[in-house]
Amino acid sequence: MAAMPKAPRVSAQWRNVGRIVARRLGLSVFLLIGITTMTFVLSHVVPGDPVATMLGDRGTPREIARMRSQLGLDRPLPLQYASYLWNLAHLRLGTSIRTRRPVLKDLADYFPATLELSTCALLLSLALGIPLGIASALRRDRPLDHAARLFSLGGVSMPVFWLALVLLALCYGRWDILPAGGRLSDFTLPPPHVTGLLLVDSLLANDWVAFRDAAWHLIAPSICLGYLTTATLARQVRAQMLEVLNQDYIRMARGLGLSEPVVILKYALKNAMLPVITVIGLSYGSLLSGAVLTETIFSWPGIGRYAVGSSISLDFPALMGVTLLIAVLYGVVNLCVDLLYLVLDPRIRDGAAREIE
Repeated sequence: MAAMPKAPRVSAQWRNVGRIVARRLGLSVFLLIGITTMTFVLSHVVPGDPVATMLGDRGTPREIARMRSQLGLDRPLPLQYASYLWNLAHLRLGTSIRTRRPVLKDLADYFPATLELSTCALLLSLALGIPLGIASALRRDRPLDHAARLFSLGGVSMPVFWLALVLLALCYGRWDILPAGGRLSDFTLPPPHVTGLLLVDSLLANDWVAFRDAAWHLIAPSICLGYLTTATLARQVRAQMLEVLNQDYIRMARGLGLSEPVVILKYALKNAMLPVITVIGLSYGSLLSGAVLTETIFSWPGIGRYAVGSSISLDFPALMGVTLLIAVLYGVVNLCVDLLYLVLDPRIRDGAAREIE
């Protein structure tokens, strides 16, 4: 019988990378514990009684005492925190004081809207910011470079709420070419719920009417939310490309007769993208944490509006659930950025392997 081919061995280098990932995931547990502790303490230090806020002026002292007992707010803080950690270990985030629903269910209902909006805004920023930064670097101190720098300056200087109001006033109030807000029009039936992402669910249901309507509603908030990220990416890509284009290996590649697109895309851009990846990761984490002003102005039912409503009503379980979700999202995004570093740059991968050894 012919010998069976041996399975390819996993290199020791990549095994060390796996150990680094496992170690960082272990450290993330301690980070989450610290975040939950700080959030719990700060939420209970804030003056005010959530039960009194929920019941209003008509709540009698007996009703307030009964509600506090039902919610466990009459127990000592250490017992409340121990109970919260125990429930958290079993994926129970408690019940929202404001909505009277499990916080986990609220997050599952509100977060897909933020995920869809943030992803579209980031894709728009990548499609515009990176080419704009490359073109600005290749045409340094020319009219295109000046226009790109002015565009970037406006993006980092312009308040988000002002841009959102201008878009609403022009695109909806005067020209009537974009909807005022929301995820779907009143006359459009939503697709069957699968992921909570309207674009994905409408594609799965082959509902092109809902897909076009959902995409139409995404344009204005995506532009508003992605303008700052686009400007930041354009400035970062321009700065990194200007630094890389002056390196000796770029001049050598051009001297060897390589075409300009190959030199720019294969050699210059690849090395310039390492610091840009960090900016992309941090921007995406910030977008996923909930754009409060954008979601409020455009009536977008995302995690930002949910957090604002919870803070107004002193909804401690909901606030801690939102904070924990944001911490997890930032941790996942940072881990993905670190993994991209390890994949794109062998020097970082070798250094990480030596560190673990």
